[in-house]
Order: sequence, then C-alpha cells, then structure tokens
Amino acid sequence: MKKIFGLLFIVSVIIFSCKKDTPAPAAPVITYGAWSDCSNGVQTRTYTVSGGTATAPSDSLQRACDYSSITSGSWKMSADSVYIQEFNTTYEIIQDTSVFGEIYPPCVQDDLYTFHTDGSYDYTDAGMVCSPDGTGTGTWAISNNSLIWDSQTTYPGVLKFFSSSKMVTWTSFTSASGGTTYHLTEKTTYTKF
Repeated sequence: MKKIFGLLFIVSVIIFSCKKDTPAPAAPVITYGAWSDCSNGVQTRTYTVSGGTATAPSDSLQRACDYSSITSGSWKMSADSVYIQEFNTTYEIIQDTSVFGEIYPPCVQDDLYTFHTDGSYDYTDAGMVCSPDGTGTGTWAISNNSLIWDSQTTYPGVLKFFSSSKMVTWTSFTSASGGTTYHLTEKTTYTKF
C-alpha cells in the first residue's frame, strides 16, 4: 500500500511539474492624446485604453496652461470686438460687434508685439507707420490667467484662448450712460506673425 501511495505521489508530482504556467494577462495600456489648446487657463487631453480596462488618473487629463511660447516670434492684433450688456439684465444691446477698424486705424492694425522672457516687450510700429511713430517698449506678465500690460491690473486681459499661433484676451469693464450702466467686454485676438 505504501508503494502504491508512493507511486501515486511521484506520478502526481511529475504531472503537476509538467503543467505549463499560464502567463498573467498583460496590463492594460493607456495612450494619451495631445494636449488641447489653452481655454480659460486649462489644457485637457483624452485617452484610450487597449488590452483591458483602466481609468487614467484625473491629474493626467488636465493641467494649467503653458504660456512659454508667447515669447517665440511676434504677435499682431488681428481682430477686436465688443460685447455690451445692460447692467443686471440679460438683454443684449450689441453682441460681438467688430470694432477693429473703428478703434484702431490702419497704421495700428499692422503693428507687432514681441514679448521677451525677461518680462519686457517691444511694440513695433510696422508696415504703415503712424504719425507720430508709436514704436516703444513696456512690461508684460501673466498672472491669474491674465495678460498684464505695463503693470496695469485694473482691467487685465483675461486669456480666454491660447495656442502657439493665436491668443484671445477678454477685458471687461462697466460704463454709465444716460442713467443706465452697461457691462462691456472687449475681445481682442492676436495672431503669431
């Protein structure tokens, strides 16, 4: 009887030792898409999963905007519009009315802004030159998702959209006329030149 049990033990060891190990399934692979252009201070991206199911960490799908490309090349104002609302109502007096040609003469529309990493900028009265020539320098900074010109923080230009070739700022303020207060938002678009 001991021989039979011993023989069965040896056979079972041989059978189990010959059994191939099943490899563990491969871990799912997460592939991230490109970061979006900046919108309201945030960049986002999507992801796909192959080889199973997984969820990407939320902090890998959203980040604060990177404005470092503002200092590469020069920028030119390419559009300007104003959105006006009567204060404390939703009645739209004017919506996105272009004022680019009305506010900025042709000798300003072709001018260039060159931002430097040291916080200075050059304003070049390019193309058609105004009289007097408006060429000059100033300071710039980005703070709380706003473009601050010459340390003027009363009406900052909130960066609503930013990419390596385009940026859009919104500057909001109020104005009173004939006993009515209006809320105005100027939307200015700059294009990389």
